[in-house]
Amino acid sequence: MQSLFNLLRRTTLIIVTLVISANAYALDLELTKGVKTKMPLTVLPFTWVGQKASPPLKIAAVVRNDLLNSGRFDLRLPKKTFKAPKALADVDFAFWRNQKVNALLIGQLQSQGRDQYQLHYVLVDLFRKQDQLTPKSADLAALNPDNNPVIAKGTMTVSATDLRKSAHIIANKVYHAMLGEPGFFLRKIAYIQKQAGAGDRAFQLVLADYDGFNANTILMGANPIMSPSFSKDGKRLAYVSFESKTPSIYIQNLKDHSRQLIAHYPGVNGAPAFSPDGKTLALALSKNGATNLYLLNLQSKQLTQLTRDWSTDTSPAFSPDGKSLAFASDRSGTLGLYQLDIATQKTTPLTNAFGLYNSDPVYTPDGEQLIFTHLVDGAYHIASLDLASQEFHELTSGLNDQSPTISPNGYLVLYTSDSHRGITLKQTSIEGDLNHGLPVKSGSVSQPAWGMK
Repeated sequence: MQSLFNLLRRTTLIIVTLVISANAYALDLELTKGVKTKMPLTVLPFTWVGQKASPPLKIAAVVRNDLLNSGRFDLRLPKKTFKAPKALADVDFAFWRNQKVNALLIGQLQSQGRDQYQLHYVLVDLFRKQDQLTPKSADLAALNPDNNPVIAKGTMTVSATDLRKSAHIIANKVYHAMLGEPGFFLRKIAYIQKQAGAGDRAFQLVLADYDGFNANTILMGANPIMSPSFSKDGKRLAYVSFESKTPSIYIQNLKDHSRQLIAHYPGVNGAPAFSPDGKTLALALSKNGATNLYLLNLQSKQLTQLTRDWSTDTSPAFSPDGKSLAFASDRSGTLGLYQLDIATQKTTPLTNAFGLYNSDPVYTPDGEQLIFTHLVDGAYHIASLDLASQEFHELTSGLNDQSPTISPNGYLVLYTSDSHRGITLKQTSIEGDLNHGLPVKSGSVSQPAWGMK
């Protein structure tokens, strides 16, 4: 059992022991980072109308956090005293333009009784014409569609338990209105939580909001759980469980919580990954001896072997078009990344020029880059590789940053990192210009996956 578990860890987590001296290799790499201009934006505290002194949730704080986490906005407040507008008619366009702010979000949260709240918000483009508001004195006035300064607005009636979700919805509306692309703040993440001495709760498969809040355990046990992987539609989650003492791959329906045993071959059953169309699962199996990559048709159950090596091939990741797999292998004597053309089964090395250890590959949604774990000078960092230009960037600088997963819009990278609280979750951007942690339960976290709506 223990030897098999160790082999599976090597297969799914790519944790292998490499003897590397400080002078084993040297790389002349220009570590440059592209920088996108951040959109100047002010999100004012929402006006609270209710009998209690303060609202049950500070809506504006959640919205600000979402937009700040995205790395695409410069959240500003004026340095001098100002009167906060409570309604659209109160907005002083000239004042806010002088603060070099592009847009202003204002809103109101009002108690409706019986645990119900009405939430109203307006996003104002400050560089459009104020005189397009008709009449100027009305908050939700009829609007002239030409050069309309109101670029997003809405009213929702929600319960207290849905207030945080409502804040994410508003953040999505702001993100889309200002950047022209969908927001991702309603997405979920999954990860494994390990708590020492917790008995039959030692390993937990956790589902949470993208920012770490509203964490819920969907599976727990005394034996290891590994390698969660979402289907693209977010409705299913594949993972490895040792609940029967040997590794098996399951797929769980996240709506009705039903699950299906997918793979229970002799030896290693690991590293499941859904194809973009959700019809196929890539996985690493050692049923014939060495650990190789296979494709499993989820409808017909037909199993197709892709690699035939005596080395360990693992951690498959589909390209967005579903035509290729990136994977990790020690076939060259060091751990590197490779790309497999599924139709021709031709394999191309990707990281031979970038050190002796590269693992955990994931494609960006546009298919142009790989994000992965890279070992340099004894420390694990998250790195990116442009597949066309071969430009290489280190995105993090911790001592133990591993297991990257990328947001649906391709901008944020979630990964595990050592901290004074153990191994926890952090986020950075595709440009490496962010560094913040996520709230998680006590214990050590591993193998995050970014996925469902």
